[in-house]
Amino acid sequence: MPIDRAKLIKVMAMTQSANDGEALNAIRMANEMLKVNKLDWDKAIAGTSKVSDAYSAIRNAPQYRPPPRQQMRPSGRGTTDTMPNRPQSQFTDRNIPRMIESLLRDTKGDFRDMLQSFKEQWDNRHYLTERQYEVLFNAYERAK
Repeated sequence: MPIDRAKLIKVMAMTQSANDGEALNAIRMANEMLKVNKLDWDKAIAGTSKVSDAYSAIRNAPQYRPPPRQQMRPSGRGTTDTMPNRPQSQFTDRNIPRMIESLLRDTKGDFRDMLQSFKEQWDNRHYLTERQYEVLFNAYERAK
């Protein structure tokens, strides 16, 4: 079984700790990983080991790319086909506030900022654009 390169890198990064005990423990963990895999530092660093072989195999493998998804066209729930007086680009599903609040509870970072902007637009204008609704709906469905 080849050594887990990602784990070895993570352990070696811990050797930079200002805490001497933590740094020493990381070195010992790395040495143990090499010992279990019957390697030494010379082979691991020189690239003639299972570490580099496994990494090369992963790095040179063809990248998996999922098939392209068809463009989603929301229909029914809140789309303009149920609201005859709305322009085609405005979505007014009455579940939008609930979906936004549900996602905001469990979301962090940039996606949370985007959801906040959706909420502001909903509060100010009472509609979302087609793309905003599509993103919100897809995220909500995945979060279920």
